[in-house]
Amino acid sequence: MSIKLILIPIISITMMLLPSCIYQSQQKNQPDNVTTSIIVGEPTVIPATPTKTPKPVPSVQTDTTKIKTPVISPEIHISRGDASFQSQSYQESILHYQSAIKIDPNHDRAYHKIGIAYFNLGLYERAIEYYSKAIDINPDKIEAYHGRGIVYHMMSNHQKGVDDLTKALEIDDSVKVTDSMFPFRANIYHNRGFMYLHLEEYQNALADFEKAIAINPSYTQAINSRKALLDSGILNN
Repeated sequence: MSIKLILIPIISITMMLLPSCIYQSQQKNQPDNVTTSIIVGEPTVIPATPTKTPKPVPSVQTDTTKIKTPVISPEIHISRGDASFQSQSYQESILHYQSAIKIDPNHDRAYHKIGIAYFNLGLYERAIEYYSKAIDINPDKIEAYHGRGIVYHMMSNHQKGVDDLTKALEIDDSVKVTDSMFPFRANIYHNRGFMYLHLEEYQNALADFEKAIAINPSYTQAINSRKALLDSGILNN
């Protein structure tokens, strides 16, 4: 019996553009301190009425040491990382996501996306590290629990995988996610059911496949998984 595990990563791309700064300087002409008056007859230079000598106006200079390059929004780095990820340049995507973290050390989505990239590189320990950091920052991050659970499964630690996916479903219930998340919820049930198969908990596996189908009746993978389990006859033993 061979049942494929279906992973559906969710990528949310948001771009924020920051206005650039333009620096301008102006210089003013300094006033003269002598005036000349021409009288008919012999030209005579008449001293100007004594006035206070104006203080010299310092020239306006731009202190380049104080000009800083505008900081790029972390979301721009996230968008660049997503583009690299879509082209399967996973190492490059990690660099972009890490740039977002340098700007915002608590950017849980960046940690989560790095976890996905490491998963696709087959570096499971690193993937778990970054999924765990995302969870530390945002304990309600359903996708991070789901992703980490999948990694545990790939490392043959099926029980930890079940535990993480169960936690994801518990959070899902507590926050009462909108209907738009239901297909993702079905995916969690299907993947947990697949892990139950490896733990030889066949009734639990069947129950999860049926829950996935109840949420998404057109979920082909869950339908096929349930059929394969029922056709195997293992539930009759």
